[in-house]
Amino acid sequence: MELIKQIRDAESKAKKLLADAEKDALSSFENVKKQQVLKIETAARQRAEAMERAITSGRNAGQQQANELKTSSARQQQQIKDSFTKQADLAVKQIIEFLQNN
Repeated sequence: MELIKQIRDAESKAKKLLADAEKDALSSFENVKKQQVLKIETAARQRAEAMERAITSGRNAGQQQANELKTSSARQQQQIKDSFTKQADLAVKQIIEFLQNN
């Protein structure tokens, strides 16, 4: 009788130990899974940030080129305007000299 009680107690303890082991294994698995998810999320966030930096860099470079083109275009327009002004001044001067000489 005592032996049967000891066997049942041992069986009960074994079941409890097995349940605890399963619970620990599941908990360990969940922790590993959470760590993997965090790693994936971190990698995705880093990739997104890198892409955002690349887009910003490209946008800034494009804006800089646009500004340089505007400056260049404005400089060319001013040079053309100055050239026409010089030609017009010279033409007026020549007309005045012609009129004074005739």
